[in-house]
Amino acid sequence: GGTRAPSGGGPARTIVSRGLEIALSAPTPAGGGADRAGLERQAAKARDEIAGLSGRLDGEFGAKAPEAVVARERDRLAAARERLAAVEEALRRLAV
Repeated sequence: GGTRAPSGGGPARTIVSRGLEIALSAPTPAGGGADRAGLERQAAKARDEIAGLSGRLDGEFGAKAPEAVVARERDRLAAARERLAAVEEALRRLAV
């Protein structure tokens, strides 16, 4: 898909971490709290996805599903872990 500028009114800032680009809106007068809140939501979503996929793969689904389906779910899990690591890195950079 295309690139969409984050809402927030100002020009976007992009952080590249672990090969993923994370677009942030321009800092707000409140010190970038909106950026942090958005990244925290992204991190929570990635953690939820990781928990769901891990549970599925460790359970009956992982044992009984066709190997191609299990491999696809493992790829999704790896991508979610990479996303989480990138978001956490972006959060650390914001804290500096």
